[in-house]
Amino acid sequence: MKKIVLTGLITISLGLSLVIGVEIGAGQEYSPIIDIQDENVASTTMLPGASQGVASAVPNIDAVASAPPGASQDVASAVPNIDAVASATPGASQGVTAVVPNADAVASATPGAGEETTASDNPATDSVSIKIIKPKSKIKAGQKYTFKAKISGLKAGQKGKVKWSVSKTKYAKITEKGKLTAYKSGTVYVVAKYDDVIKRVKIKIMPKYTVAIDAGHQARGDSSTEPVGPGSSVRKAKVAGGTSGVVTKVPEYKLTLAVAKKLKKELVQRGYKVVMIRTGHNVNISNKERAIKANKSADICIRLHGDGIGDSSVNGASALYPTQANRFISKLSPASKKLSECVLNAMCKKTKARNRGLSPRDDLTGTNWSTIPVTLIEMGFMSNPAEDRKLQDKEYQQLLAEGMADGIDEYYN
Repeated sequence: MKKIVLTGLITISLGLSLVIGVEIGAGQEYSPIIDIQDENVASTTMLPGASQGVASAVPNIDAVASAPPGASQDVASAVPNIDAVASATPGASQGVTAVVPNADAVASATPGAGEETTASDNPATDSVSIKIIKPKSKIKAGQKYTFKAKISGLKAGQKGKVKWSVSKTKYAKITEKGKLTAYKSGTVYVVAKYDDVIKRVKIKIMPKYTVAIDAGHQARGDSSTEPVGPGSSVRKAKVAGGTSGVVTKVPEYKLTLAVAKKLKKELVQRGYKVVMIRTGHNVNISNKERAIKANKSADICIRLHGDGIGDSSVNGASALYPTQANRFISKLSPASKKLSECVLNAMCKKTKARNRGLSPRDDLTGTNWSTIPVTLIEMGFMSNPAEDRKLQDKEYQQLLAEGMADGIDEYYN
């Protein structure tokens, strides 16, 4: 017995095409039954044929055709098994499997849902609603806040307990009792849920503080001069060339930027906003310009440097700060001294480096032009062979960054 395969094509105005293949034996007749009644169907084309019936391939086509344009689901996804339908070979009493099983859901999708309490599909909670009491819309990284919610519409005998969650756990966490701890700046949603009723509120986590990081020096120094402070007649080179490792030969400007990048990453993870004075080597930014850039956007400034001296036995770290006798920024001396002390002590504790203590300096251009608390950290002596090698070790650089971040935390706490 010979068999032939007849193929039909359904084209719908929504951009969907449905191909149906039917295999019949010799001598049989076939009349396809395609019952699609909708003004949005552009055309229906089938080849005439046999006595077998094919059930409507798109049982919920009306729902698909009338789906609202703003629906959150993609109508195209309503035909996930089109290949299977195309190759279907129905028997005498079989019909083609429905290809739009969830068309009703597509049609009823509501864009933008989630800002208010989500409607319940559960008859037991269809009258239940959640209200978040005194929701907070902004919070600083590092801060905590306890959210409270009230459940209304419970029926007799029902007990209500809200379950709390947060949309992005790398930014914040929340306990079962609604106590939120913010970690880093960003936007999250705090979600209160009872059964299938959901209420959420948008929270903006603000950075703790803004820290400017000035990676000392650059690829090429600039010997042209600038005033050492506002209104000063004393002038100094805009940017000195810096030192280099006695063993590694790595220039200071590369060391300072490497540590600055690690410090930035560490601070951001702790909830601070960071302003990098430079992010590359081939720049020309004077010490005065560096200070002014930090003044415009930051709360404090950390200036990173490597030390050097003719005596290769000298080692250790120190911090430079302006004194109260400084005629340019005397008012910033106490805060700058505190910042210097906090950062240096925490860094030396973390790295086990020798703590050489604080050094008062009133001749530093990048410090004298500051209008915010500032410290210059000498991370170690590049002129000391052992310390030079340490300073180029990535793990040691990470310890430097973590230690300085600990000091900044301490300064603000």
